[in-house]
Amino acid sequence: VTTAGDYAVGLFASSSGDAAYVTSIGNITTSGDNANGIAAYGAAYVKVISVGNISTKANDTEAIIAVSENESVKVSVSGTLSTAGGDADGIFAYAQDNSAEVVAQGLIQVTGLDSVGINAFGKEEIEVDAENVRATGKDGYAISAISDTSTAAVTVRGSVLGGYDGGKGGGHKQGGA
Repeated sequence: VTTAGDYAVGLFASSSGDAAYVTSIGNITTSGDNANGIAAYGAAYVKVISVGNISTKANDTEAIIAVSENESVKVSVSGTLSTAGGDADGIFAYAQDNSAEVVAQGLIQVTGLDSVGINAFGKEEIEVDAENVRATGKDGYAISAISDTSTAAVTVRGSVLGGYDGGKGGGHKQGGA
Protein backbone atom coordinates (compact mmCIF):
# COMPACT_ATOMS: atom_id res chain seq x y z
CA VAL A 1 0.00 0.00 0.00
CA THR A 2 1.37 3.40 -0.98
CA THR A 3 -0.38 6.71 -0.36
CA ALA A 4 0.53 10.31 -1.22
CA GLY A 5 -1.26 13.29 0.23
CA ASP A 6 -2.32 14.64 3.59
CA TYR A 7 -4.60 12.36 5.68
CA ALA A 8 -4.09 9.48 3.23
CA VAL A 9 -3.87 6.61 5.76
CA GLY A 10 -2.50 3.26 4.55
CA LEU A 11 -4.90 0.96 6.46
CA PHE A 12 -7.77 2.20 8.64
CA ALA A 13 -10.18 0.42 11.01
CA SER A 14 -12.69 2.11 13.29
CA SER A 15 -15.60 1.00 15.43
CA SER A 16 -17.68 3.34 17.54
CA GLY A 17 -19.36 0.54 19.50
CA ASP A 18 -17.12 -2.51 19.33
CA ALA A 19 -13.61 -3.80 18.67
CA ALA A 20 -11.25 -2.87 15.84
CA TYR A 21 -8.78 -5.33 14.32
CA VAL A 22 -6.08 -4.84 11.68
CA THR A 23 -3.79 -7.53 10.26
CA SER A 24 -1.26 -6.40 7.66
CA ILE A 25 1.22 -8.66 5.87
CA GLY A 26 2.45 -6.25 3.21
CA ASN A 27 4.53 -3.09 3.14
CA ILE A 28 2.99 0.36 3.67
CA THR A 29 4.45 3.75 2.66
CA THR A 30 2.81 7.14 3.21
CA SER A 31 4.15 10.57 2.31
CA GLY A 32 1.55 13.15 3.44
CA ASP A 33 1.02 14.90 6.76
CA ASN A 34 -1.31 13.05 9.15
CA ALA A 35 -1.15 9.98 6.90
CA ASN A 36 -0.58 7.13 9.36
CA GLY A 37 0.57 3.78 8.06
CA ILE A 38 -2.01 1.84 10.10
CA ALA A 39 -4.72 3.50 12.20
CA ALA A 40 -7.12 1.50 14.41
CA TYR A 41 -9.68 3.11 16.74
CA GLY A 42 -12.31 1.32 18.81
CA ALA A 43 -14.68 1.74 21.71
CA ALA A 44 -13.67 -1.76 22.79
CA TYR A 45 -10.60 -3.97 22.22
CA VAL A 46 -8.13 -2.81 19.55
CA LYS A 47 -5.60 -5.20 18.04
CA VAL A 48 -3.03 -4.52 15.31
CA ILE A 49 -0.73 -7.17 13.81
CA SER A 50 1.80 -6.08 11.21
CA VAL A 51 4.44 -8.31 9.62
CA GLY A 52 5.46 -5.98 6.79
CA ASN A 53 7.55 -2.81 6.78
CA ILE A 54 5.92 0.58 7.35
CA SER A 55 7.49 3.90 6.36
CA THR A 56 5.98 7.35 6.88
CA LYS A 57 7.71 10.48 5.63
CA ALA A 58 5.75 13.50 6.91
CA ASN A 59 4.72 15.31 10.08
CA ASP A 60 2.18 14.05 12.64
CA THR A 61 2.25 10.66 10.97
CA GLU A 62 2.60 7.49 13.06
CA ALA A 63 3.65 4.21 11.48
CA ILE A 64 0.99 2.55 13.69
CA ILE A 65 -1.62 4.20 15.90
CA ALA A 66 -3.99 2.06 18.00
CA VAL A 67 -6.48 3.70 20.37
CA SER A 68 -9.24 2.21 22.55
CA GLU A 69 -11.72 4.12 24.67
CA ASN A 70 -12.78 1.33 27.05
CA GLU A 71 -10.80 -1.88 26.54
CA SER A 72 -7.19 -2.89 26.02
CA VAL A 73 -4.88 -2.25 23.09
CA LYS A 74 -2.43 -4.78 21.67
CA VAL A 75 0.09 -4.06 18.93
CA SER A 76 2.37 -6.78 17.54
CA VAL A 77 4.99 -5.93 14.90
CA SER A 78 7.69 -8.02 13.22
CA GLY A 79 8.70 -5.73 10.36
CA THR A 80 10.69 -2.49 10.30
CA LEU A 81 8.88 0.74 11.18
CA SER A 82 10.39 4.08 10.20
CA THR A 83 9.11 7.64 10.46
CA ALA A 84 10.87 10.76 9.19
CA GLY A 85 8.56 13.64 10.10
CA GLY A 86 8.17 15.66 13.26
CA ASP A 87 5.84 14.34 15.98
CA ALA A 88 5.70 11.01 14.17
CA ASP A 89 5.85 7.98 16.44
CA GLY A 90 6.75 4.48 15.34
CA ILE A 91 3.98 2.97 17.50
CA PHE A 92 1.37 5.01 19.37
CA ALA A 93 -0.73 2.74 21.61
CA TYR A 94 -3.31 4.34 23.92
CA ALA A 95 -5.86 2.59 26.14
CA GLN A 96 -7.91 5.35 27.72
CA ASP A 97 -9.53 3.17 30.42
CA ASN A 98 -7.53 -0.05 30.27
CA SER A 99 -4.15 -1.64 29.50
CA ALA A 100 -1.81 -1.49 26.51
CA GLU A 101 0.69 -4.07 25.27
CA VAL A 102 3.26 -3.59 22.51
CA VAL A 103 5.48 -6.36 21.13
CA ALA A 104 7.97 -5.12 18.51
CA GLN A 105 10.30 -7.73 17.06
CA GLY A 106 11.72 -5.61 14.25
CA LEU A 107 13.62 -2.32 14.08
CA ILE A 108 11.76 0.88 14.93
CA GLN A 109 13.50 4.04 13.75
CA VAL A 110 12.17 7.58 14.19
CA THR A 111 14.21 10.59 13.06
CA GLY A 112 11.92 13.60 13.39
CA LEU A 113 11.57 16.27 16.06
CA ASP A 114 9.61 15.14 19.16
CA SER A 115 9.07 11.62 17.81
CA VAL A 116 8.86 8.51 19.97
CA GLY A 117 9.82 5.03 18.84
CA ILE A 118 7.22 3.30 21.02
CA ASN A 119 4.71 5.48 22.87
CA ALA A 120 2.41 3.29 25.02
CA PHE A 121 0.15 4.68 27.69
CA GLY A 122 -3.17 4.19 29.40
CA LYS A 123 -5.01 3.91 32.66
CA GLU A 124 -3.95 0.38 33.68
CA GLU A 125 -0.94 -1.89 33.04
CA ILE A 126 1.44 -0.99 30.23
CA GLU A 127 3.81 -3.59 28.78
CA VAL A 128 6.42 -2.99 26.08
CA ASP A 129 8.64 -5.76 24.70
CA ALA A 130 11.01 -4.44 22.02
CA GLU A 131 13.98 -5.59 19.95
CA ASN A 132 15.69 -2.48 18.55
CA VAL A 133 14.41 1.08 18.87
CA ARG A 134 16.17 4.24 17.66
CA ALA A 135 14.99 7.81 18.15
CA THR A 136 17.51 10.25 16.70
CA GLY A 137 15.43 13.40 16.33
CA LYS A 138 15.63 16.36 18.72
CA ASP A 139 13.48 15.89 21.84
CA GLY A 140 12.63 12.33 20.85
CA TYR A 141 12.37 9.23 23.01
CA ALA A 142 13.08 5.65 22.09
CA ILE A 143 10.42 4.24 24.44
CA SER A 144 7.77 5.91 26.58
CA ALA A 145 5.60 3.59 28.74
CA ILE A 146 3.19 5.38 31.08
CA SER A 147 0.38 4.07 33.29
CA ASP A 148 -1.97 6.39 35.14
CA THR A 149 -2.79 3.91 37.93
CA SER A 150 -0.68 0.76 37.63
CA THR A 151 2.69 -0.60 36.48
CA ALA A 152 4.59 0.15 33.31
CA ALA A 153 7.08 -2.55 32.29
CA VAL A 154 9.63 -2.34 29.47
CA THR A 155 11.72 -5.26 28.21
CA VAL A 156 14.43 -4.59 25.61
CA ARG A 157 15.97 -7.58 23.79
CA GLY A 158 18.30 -5.61 21.55
CA SER A 159 19.45 -2.01 21.58
CA VAL A 160 17.82 1.30 22.42
CA LEU A 161 19.12 4.64 21.20
CA GLY A 162 17.52 7.92 22.18
CA GLY A 163 16.50 7.47 25.74
CA TYR A 164 13.68 6.14 27.81
CA ASP A 165 10.81 7.71 29.72
CA GLY A 166 8.66 5.57 31.97
CA GLY A 167 6.62 5.57 35.11
CA LYS A 168 3.24 6.57 36.47
CA GLY A 169 0.93 9.51 36.22
CA GLY A 170 1.35 11.10 32.82
CA GLY A 171 4.19 11.51 30.44
CA HIS A 172 5.56 12.50 27.10
CA LYS A 173 3.07 13.44 24.38
CA GLN A 174 -0.10 12.26 26.07
CA GLY A 175 -3.38 13.28 24.60
CA GLY A 176 -3.64 11.58 21.23
CA ALA A 177 -2.48 11.90 17.73
